[in-house]
Order: sequence, then C-alpha cells, then structure tokens
Amino acid sequence: MLNSLEKLLVAAVVLVSAASVTGCSEGPVDDSAGTAYFSPLETTEVTSQTIPQPQLVPENERANVDAVVEGFSRSALKFFERGDPEGRLPEIEAVFIASGHYLDLVGIYQNVVEKQGISSQATPRLARAYLRLGQEHKARELLDEIIAERGDEALTWFLNGAYWLPKAEGSKEASAKVIASWQKALSIDPNFEGFEQQGAPPLREQLSALRQRTPKEDVEEAVAALGEAPAQPTPDAEEETETESEAQAPEAQAETAPVAEAAPVAEAEPEAAVPEAAALEAAPAPEQAAEPVAVTIARGQMALSQGQSDQAKQFFNKALERDPDNVEARLGLVQNAWRNEDQRNELARTVRKLAERDDLTPRQQYEIGLFAFTKMSANELALELWQDAKKRDPALAKSVGLDGLIERARR
Repeated sequence: MLNSLEKLLVAAVVLVSAASVTGCSEGPVDDSAGTAYFSPLETTEVTSQTIPQPQLVPENERANVDAVVEGFSRSALKFFERGDPEGRLPEIEAVFIASGHYLDLVGIYQNVVEKQGISSQATPRLARAYLRLGQEHKARELLDEIIAERGDEALTWFLNGAYWLPKAEGSKEASAKVIASWQKALSIDPNFEGFEQQGAPPLREQLSALRQRTPKEDVEEAVAALGEAPAQPTPDAEEETETESEAQAPEAQAETAPVAEAAPVAEAEPEAAVPEAAALEAAPAPEQAAEPVAVTIARGQMALSQGQSDQAKQFFNKALERDPDNVEARLGLVQNAWRNEDQRNELARTVRKLAERDDLTPRQQYEIGLFAFTKMSANELALELWQDAKKRDPALAKSVGLDGLIERARR
C-alpha cells in the first residue's frame, strides 16, 4: 500500500493552501521531434488528461495516488512559490508517472511557468519534461529563454547539454556542444548536484567519455561559442573514465549520458540507454513497508530517464524479486542495457520473448512495440503488437497516436 509514500507526498502539498491550476496550456505541442520514449505515451498534444487504464498502480492503491495527484494539482502554484525545501518533487513525479498522470504534471509545470515566469523553480522541470517527451522544438524554445534569463546557473547549461546529447552519438558537433555546456555548468558550480543531488563526479565521468570520441578542435569551437576558455580533462575525470567508460545513449528524446556498464542478465536483462537524459539522480527512498512494485518500477523508470543506469537496474531488479514475471521491469532492464552493443542480440531475443507472452496488456504491447520499432528496427514485430493493441483498446490507441506509429512502421 502507498500509505507511507502518500504521507511523504501529501506533506509537500499540505504545507501550502489550495490554488487553482487549470492543467496544461491549450493548443498542440510541436510533435515534429518524434516519438516520446520516456513515458508509456506517444502524443501530439500535451493536454490535461489522464492516460487511459494506467497499468502500474493496482486498483486498491489508486485512491491514495489520486489524492496525491489532485492535491498537488490544486496546490502547485503556491508550492513553487514556497520552493521545495523538503525535496519532495522527485517522489511527486514518481507518483504522477506511476499513475499515468505524467501529461497532467507537464500541464501543471506549463501553467506555473506561464504565471511565474522563467525564474520559476518549475521552469527547469518543464524543460526536462519536454526533453523526456521528445518535444525538441518546445525544449529549444524554452532553453533559449532560460539561457537568456538564467545563464549564470549551472542547471541551465546542464539542460542545454542534455538537449544536444541525443544527437551526440552521430554528430561530433553535437557532442562538442554537450561538452561545452556541461563544462560551463561545472565552471559555474564545481559541486553541481543536478535535479536530485546526483553530484558532480559522475558528470565529469560522462564528460571524459565524450571527450575521448570528440575531436579537440570541435570542442574548442563549441566552447568559444559560449565565450568560455577551453577546459582540459581533470585527473579525477580521467581516473573515473578508466573505471566507467560505457556511454549511455539517449533515446531520441531526452537527456541521457554515458554511465557504467551492466553485466548481462539471464532472463531479466541488463542495463541500457534511455530517452531522456541527463545525469539526474532519482535517489532511492528508504525501504517503506513493502513498497508497491508499481512504485519501485516508477522509480526505476525515473532513474532510467535521468541517465542513472545503476540506480535504474537496482530498482528493476528489486521489482523482479517481488514479481518475477513483471513485464515493465524486464523491459526496463533491456532499455537500460541497450547501449552495450555486444549484448544487443541477447537483448533483442528477450524482447521477442516478451512479445510472445499471452498475458500482455495493450499498454505493454504498445511499449514493447515502441522499443522494437525505435531501437531494434523490428517493424514487423512492432506492427503485430500495435495492431493487436489497437483492436483491444481503441482508447489507448488514440491517446498514444498509434495510427501514426503504425503508418510509420509500414513505410
């Protein structure tokens, strides 16, 4: 049951009085950047809605979760006016994710930023949300405003690097821009802690890994464009790179980064790259009386989206200890290991094995199909899963834009 987690989250909203929040701003969000990889959704609009039939939260726990979601929705404006001294936002985001309300959370961030301006504490969260959802143009527009107004903050340049990271694997120019941005973040704050106090050392590891595959002249050009003096790799960074050189690739949508290599997992897969990016830590909450598997998986998804490969692997394995057949946890481990090219054949077999299960929900079919399509180029497998999911759950198909995905897979 979510009682202990609920108390933790409700504490963050009880401290503020109710304030009306209408949800997401109206109008379509530019979808030209492509598919959303972080959340189990694909959308051309960010509207105030609940994703139909979320699978992660059991029915007997939904009332508690809904109370947290509704309470934060009412109190969000004053919550951000007050700040977040207790550090509740990571747990609040986890509940919105687990309950299928992630787009509602994006809408809350949009409204808070609209009313409080770029200086709002919600602004970096909104930028990260756009990166998670693959809304590249929205993210770029917002980041340009953040740079203009908050260019003296390390988090600004961290996010700017996260924006370029999905392109860094195939572009030396993009890789150089990541390096320049993250170097600038560390020059502003050598002890930069990111969103969830992840710490500067891992960011230096990631920079070292990127430098190894990026021409020096490209880095110097990108650094000069930011008006910074070229930075040299630190001894600490070099040491860290020797021990952890595995780069975690971003899914086409967000902020990920190079991280530690995962050992192959038999049935429940190893680690991988995720959409979305950035070395943002989802710190594990203390063990609370039998935390629901749904919440553990949500924490794993959050860690994965934030580039925390080791954390994500721990959460997914923890979920599998309690529910060995859990599809979301197994797929999470596959995503978390996909960056390791020598494991991809084995991981692809695992995905196909998952796809053959006869107990999959339509949402699970959608998620497995999305991975098969975007990472494995297994269009036929994706089509088979998506067409069946569409027949079984037309409402889900509409909410995630399944018709568009099916059309793309047929090309």
